[in-house]
Amino acid sequence: MMKKGTFIVFLFLFQDILTKINILSTQLQSKKATLGNSVNLINGIIKTFETDRCSDKFKIIWKDIKEFADNLDISLDISKSSKRKKKEPTHLSDFCVSFKTGEADDCSSIIKYDNMPNDVANFEYWKINAYFKIMDCVINGMKNRFSLESLKIGVGVDNFIQLKYEESIEFVNKYEKILNISPERLKAEMIVLKNMINKENYEIYDIIPVVDKNIFPNFYKLLQTALTIPISSASCERSFSVMRRIKNWTRNTMTNDRFTNLSILHIERDLSHAIESENVLNIFSEKHRRLCLI
Repeated sequence: MMKKGTFIVFLFLFQDILTKINILSTQLQSKKATLGNSVNLINGIIKTFETDRCSDKFKIIWKDIKEFADNLDISLDISKSSKRKKKEPTHLSDFCVSFKTGEADDCSSIIKYDNMPNDVANFEYWKINAYFKIMDCVINGMKNRFSLESLKIGVGVDNFIQLKYEESIEFVNKYEKILNISPERLKAEMIVLKNMINKENYEIYDIIPVVDKNIFPNFYKLLQTALTIPISSASCERSFSVMRRIKNWTRNTMTNDRFTNLSILHIERDLSHAIESENVLNIFSEKHRRLCLI
């Protein structure tokens, strides 16, 4: 299979495509990533794929494919007339059809590549039947995954946390009726909070201590919603991987409390690594135990 032309072509195509997608994947897997600060990168990736969907870009990739295949003596030729030609169904012979039949598609395809030089036919075939199809699938998939509405809401969430009412209007309108929020009161609450914090650059940790749900009810509801919208499932997947490594077959009798504590220590290892081991040992040694350690 690895010595077939099909494998070589798709190998090079996916290497080029996945190299670009990996940039976005790395960004979205970051613990500090938000959909708002990833919008420019998402739009940039989509724009890059739309620009690359052309013959000039495929010529560059095709050159590398040809060189690689020639070095390994792998044929990239297509079988122009190897398969049996399709015939028009007999029940349609006396009718005037308004769409292409199997015979028309098959014949037009064969004639198209049979009348071309071998190198040109190979180039056109893989460009249309491989490169363009993959690029169209990737572009449409990314546009569906990151729709215009979701990107606007993502930007609105970031602006909402920065207490910018006008810039977060898409997010506010999305949950206004669901959470029974008054936009006028919400705007007033955000202005008061901004003046209370009185900082040019602030983060969510500066807002949470001053937000009281009785004093700022509208902002409190939306803040809870904003903080529970996940950017991706990467953190959850990492947690499950951690738990599988901790509770393996040799630790099957581990209790839930110990399992939970060890999981937290490993998942939040950025915090646990900052703890001094000496301090933990000192606290442990001061506890009353049946066995004297001193």
